[in-house]
Amino acid sequence: MISRLFGKILFISLIVLPLGGLFSQIHQIGLPPITNYSKQDYQAETQNWAIKQDNRGIMYFGNNEGLLEFDGSSWKLYTMPNKCIVRSIANDDKGKLYIGGQDELGYFFPNEQGSLIYHSLVDLIPADYRKFEDVWKIFVAEEGVYWCTQRWIFLQKDSSIQVIMPENKFENYFFVDEKLYVQDQTIGLKYWDGTKLQLIPFTKEISQKRISEVFALEDEQLLIFTSEQGIFTLKDGVLESWEEEVADYLMTNRIYSVLSLRNGYWAIGTSLNGLLILKEGGKPFRKINKGRGLPNNSILCMLEDSEGNLWLGLENGISHIELQSPFSFLDDRLGVEGTAYSSAIHNNSLYLATNQGIYFQNWSNPPDPLSKGQFDLVKTSQEGANWSLDLVDGELIAGKHEGAFKVDGDQILPMSNVQGAWTFQKLRNQPNMAIEGTYNGFLLYKKIGQKWVYQRKLEGFDESARVVAQDQKGRIWVTHPYRGVYRIVLAADGQSIASVDYFNSKHGLPSNLSINVAPIQDMLFFTTEKGIYTFIEEKEIFQPYEDFNELFGDEVVVNRLIEDEQKNIWFSTENEFGLLKITEGIVQKEVNKLRFNQLSQRLVKGFEHIYAYDPNHIFIGIDEGFILYNPKKDAELSTTLPVYIRKVNIINGEDSSVFDGNFVENGRLSGKQTKGFVLSFPESSNDFRFSFSAPYFEYINQVSYQYFLEGEDKKWSGWTRKNEKEYTNLSPGSYTFKVKAQNIYGIESEVTSYKFTIKGPWYQSNIAKLIFLLLTIGLIFLAFYIQNQNLKRKADLQLQKQTAHHQKKEDSFREEVQKSEAEIFKLKNEKLEAEMSHKKKELASYAMHLVQKSEMLLTIKQQLERLKKETPPKNQPQLKQLLRTIEDDIQLDKDWEKFEFHFDEVHEQFLKQLKDRFPNLTAKDKKLCAYLRMNLSTKEIAPLMGISVRGVEIGRYRLRKKLDLPSDANLNEFMMNLA
Repeated sequence: MISRLFGKILFISLIVLPLGGLFSQIHQIGLPPITNYSKQDYQAETQNWAIKQDNRGIMYFGNNEGLLEFDGSSWKLYTMPNKCIVRSIANDDKGKLYIGGQDELGYFFPNEQGSLIYHSLVDLIPADYRKFEDVWKIFVAEEGVYWCTQRWIFLQKDSSIQVIMPENKFENYFFVDEKLYVQDQTIGLKYWDGTKLQLIPFTKEISQKRISEVFALEDEQLLIFTSEQGIFTLKDGVLESWEEEVADYLMTNRIYSVLSLRNGYWAIGTSLNGLLILKEGGKPFRKINKGRGLPNNSILCMLEDSEGNLWLGLENGISHIELQSPFSFLDDRLGVEGTAYSSAIHNNSLYLATNQGIYFQNWSNPPDPLSKGQFDLVKTSQEGANWSLDLVDGELIAGKHEGAFKVDGDQILPMSNVQGAWTFQKLRNQPNMAIEGTYNGFLLYKKIGQKWVYQRKLEGFDESARVVAQDQKGRIWVTHPYRGVYRIVLAADGQSIASVDYFNSKHGLPSNLSINVAPIQDMLFFTTEKGIYTFIEEKEIFQPYEDFNELFGDEVVVNRLIEDEQKNIWFSTENEFGLLKITEGIVQKEVNKLRFNQLSQRLVKGFEHIYAYDPNHIFIGIDEGFILYNPKKDAELSTTLPVYIRKVNIINGEDSSVFDGNFVENGRLSGKQTKGFVLSFPESSNDFRFSFSAPYFEYINQVSYQYFLEGEDKKWSGWTRKNEKEYTNLSPGSYTFKVKAQNIYGIESEVTSYKFTIKGPWYQSNIAKLIFLLLTIGLIFLAFYIQNQNLKRKADLQLQKQTAHHQKKEDSFREEVQKSEAEIFKLKNEKLEAEMSHKKKELASYAMHLVQKSEMLLTIKQQLERLKKETPPKNQPQLKQLLRTIEDDIQLDKDWEKFEFHFDEVHEQFLKQLKDRFPNLTAKDKKLCAYLRMNLSTKEIAPLMGISVRGVEIGRYRLRKKLDLPSDANLNEFMMNLA
C-alpha cells in the first residue's frame, strides 16, 4: 500500500515540482534568521571595527578590547600589548592575521603549542614615524602589506617598511583591482602607482565628506559611495551622480560601510538606520534595522562569510544574518502579530491568520522594504482568534471564533450567525454542498450562484469538529483530542446525517488522546501517541501502519501528518519536524526525512499549519508569526561542514593546555594535525579534556557531535551538543581522538583527529627489561655460590666437631681399657651406637638442607619462566640454558614426606608423636618444631623457612600458644625433651 502511495508522490515530485520551479517567481519577502551577540556573550567591549574569516571558517573581530575569536562554540579574546583597540584585520594565504591598533601593528600566528601569539612589527617602522595613532585598514597585496593610518601609510615588504606620505591628511582607504586608493579630504581621491600617489581628477568635490567605499565596474568605471552625498560613478574623468530611488534614503542615514555580495547584490551599512540590501539596478531588496532584528542601527563593518551569510560589526555588538537560509520570518517586525494558525494566497494577496487578526499584503508586488509597514490588517479581523483560511471554489473563507467569514480584499463578511468556526470543506460526493466544522458539530452550506449560502446545522453530531477529513466514499472522519475518532455518514443527498460511529482504544487505538486524521493521496492516516495507524474496513479496527512507523518508530508521539498543496508530506513528532522526500532508488523507492528540528519547538502543537502555494513558497505557522520556506535555497546550501579540535588539556591536578587549537603545516595555518604536533606524555599525565567545534553559524545551538577515542572506546558515542569530552586514567599506549559534527540539515562533517601517546614507566622499557634479566641471572648464580659455601662451611665445622669428639672418647677408652675387657667391649658398642646415631642425624640434617635448596630452586625457576615472556628474543637461548641447569639440580627425593620419614628415624618418631599430641599444628608449625628439635637458632631458621627473623619470632610465639606452654617454659627444651 505504501508503494502505491509513494509512487503517486514520486510522480508529482518528478513532474509537477520541476515545472513549478521553472515558472514560479521566487518572492523574497520576510526577514532572514538573525543571531545577535552582545558584549555579555563575547565578554569584551561594545564596538566592533573589523571582521575576518580564516581558511578554516573561524571568525575574528576587531574589538575595543582586542581581537575576538569565535569558532561557533566559544569566544576568546586576545589583547594587544598596549591594550589598544583593534581597528583593522587582514589575513594572507598562510593564515597570518595582521592586526592594526593605536601605535601598534603586527600579526598573530600559532606557536608550537598551537596558541596564537602576537608578533609586533613596530620596530620595523623608522623611529620618527612610530606615533601613527590608529591603523584603520590593512590590505595584503602582492607587493606587500599596506598599513593605513591617517598620518601615513606603511608599505611593508618582508622586514622593511616604506612610509607613504599624505599631501594633507588621509581620510579613508580602498583596495580596488589590486590597486590602493586613498581619500585626501582636501584634494580628492588618489591611487598609488608604485612610486607615488596620483590624483584622480574631478574627485575633490566628493572628498569633502567621507567616502565610504569604492568599487570597480566594467570599462574601467568606478562606483563611489559617500557617507552623505550619495553614490557616484566615475569614468574618463566624468563624475555622475547615481540617481536611484534609494539615494535620498542613503544620504539621510549616512553610508558607513559597503559590501559587494557574491550574488551581485550590495549590502550597505549605515550609521543611523541599520542595513540596506540592494538588488540589480539599485532597487531596495531588504532593510534590516533595530526594528527588524538588529540590536542597534550603527554598522561599523561587514563581511560575507564562506557560506554567503553576512556578519555585521556594530556600535554595540555583533550580528549574523543568514542570507542563504531557506527560511525567512513574517512576524511582528513586519507587522504580523500573534500566534499563526493559517495562511493563503487569494486574488494576488497573501493572507496570514493569527490569534490577533488577519494580515495581508500584495503578493506579486510586495511593499517597498523602505516602507515602515509590510502588512496591513484586515478590518474587524482582530476580534477573536482566526483559526483557518480555506480556499473553496474561488472564495477565501475564514474560520473565526465568531463564525465563518468571507474574506473580500481588506474586509471580512459574515456567512452565518453561528459562533465557533474551525474549518470549511466542500463535500466530496456533493460538489454543490459544503460543511463547516464548528465548536459543536457541522453547519451545512449550499452553492447558490457564485456564493456559499448557509442552510442549517446538521443534527445528530454535537462534538467539536476541528480536525476533519473525508475518505473516498465521502464519509466524514472527525478526531477529537480527548475522546477518540468519529465516522459520520451523510444521507445520499448530503442534507442530513445518516449515522455516527465512535471508535476508541477498544478498536485498536493505543489511547483516546491526541489523535489526528491526515488525508494523504486518497488514504486516511491517524497519528497517535504511539505511531501512525490506518483503519481496516473489513474488521472495523485500527492497526499500526508499519511503513510509516519504520520512519518514526512505533512508540513515538506523532502530532501531525500534513499533505500540502504540492503533495509534500510534512510530519511533526514530539522531537522532530520536517518533510518526507521520496526518491527512486536502484531496487525500490527511497524515503528520506528532511529535518527542520530548529523549528520543532516553535510549532503550535495541535495546530501545525503548512501551506505550499507553489514549490518555492511554503508557509509554516509558528508561535509568533510565520516562516516562509524556499526549498530551492535549501538545495543550494553547502554540503560541507568542517569540525576542528580546538583545545586539548591535561587535567591531572592543575588544568594545563597542551594544544590550543591551531595546527601549522609547512609554515601555513592548517586544520589537520601534522607529525610535529603528535606529542608523548608521561604516565602521570593520563587525564585529558578535548574541546572541539564546527565553525558553522546557522542555528549554532543545533550543531551536534560524535567522538571516539581509538585505543580506549569500543564505538562512537551518540550525537550530543556538548562540545568537549574528558578521559581519565588512560593506560600507557598510543591513542587517536576522533570527532565529527552534524548541522541542523543533517549534513555530516568528515572526521578530524588528534593523535598522542602516553609513555609507560621507565622500568617497562626494553633496556630496563634486559638489565633486569642480567641482574636476575647474576643474583641466581650468586645465590648458588653462597648456598654452596654455607653448606661446605657447615660440613667442615661439623667434621671438626666430630673429630674432636671422637678423639676425646678414644682417650677415655684408652684410660678404661685396663679396667676390664668386658668394659672395653661395652664402650666400643656404645661408641658404635653413638656414631651410628650421629650419622643418622647428620643424614637427616643434610636432607633438610637439600629440601630448602630445592624449594629455592623451584622459586627461582618459576620467576625465570615468568620473566621469559617479557625477555627479548635474542636473550631467550641463555634463559633456556639457565632453566635446564636449574632443572638438573632439582632432586626428586627432597619432599617433606621423605624428610619426615628420615627425621623420625633419627629423632625417634618425633614428628609422629608431635602430630598425635597436637593435631592442630600446620605444616609450617611442624617445620619450625623440627628445626627447634635440631637446636637451630632463630637466625639459622629464618632463611630455611624463607621468612625474616621477625617472622620466626612471631612463629615461635604462635607455636607456644598452640602448644599451650607457660610463659616461663623454654620452647627449645620442650622440643628436645619431647619423647
